[in-house]
Amino acid sequence: MQKQEPTCLIILIINHQSTQKPIINLIRSIINQIAVKKLNQPIFSQCTPSRIAQTNLYNRIYQITQEYDFSPIKAQKLTDELIQFFIKTIKIIAQDLIETIRTNTLKNWLEDPELIEWLHQKWNVDGEEQLTKKYLKQIQLLLLSNLSQSQIIVVSFCASTTLIGFDANKLQLWTKQTEKIGSATLHNIVYWPKSLKHFYNL
Repeated sequence: MQKQEPTCLIILIINHQSTQKPIINLIRSIINQIAVKKLNQPIFSQCTPSRIAQTNLYNRIYQITQEYDFSPIKAQKLTDELIQFFIKTIKIIAQDLIETIRTNTLKNWLEDPELIEWLHQKWNVDGEEQLTKKYLKQIQLLLLSNLSQSQIIVVSFCASTTLIGFDANKLQLWTKQTEKIGSATLHNIVYWPKSLKHFYNL
């Protein structure tokens, strides 16, 4: 086994029954870490903490290397290298996955025809679909760079000006609704019922 290629050892580790669950737990924990940064929301509700997942996998790999003709020093070195290999590979895949989810989610969420209809109802405007899409595109571009920060933009139509924004804590879109009741003018903040969470699809 000492002269085996590293690829053979990786295949052995992956196929070993005792490492499959620790590898899955590490994958889930890394995906969750990246999802919190990029999506402002974990993907998995229940997940082993990253440090524990990494330690558990480390211990299993080390035990497997001990079953062959590796010295303790060589076994530890191989285990360290394999752990770093797994972490680096998982991060690359997870980054790509989360980026795809974020882009598709924002597109589906902000291009929902029901959202445009809802906004027009709150703004009491008609026939401004293209202009509304333009403002929603502005928000989409802002959120693509940072989903953990709340955003506000000014929406101007011929007859009125209002606000539309994103609440990073609730992951919801909101707008300012103006209502006239008698001689009084009320300004209310109303939230689009469908939060961004509803559009996360894995």
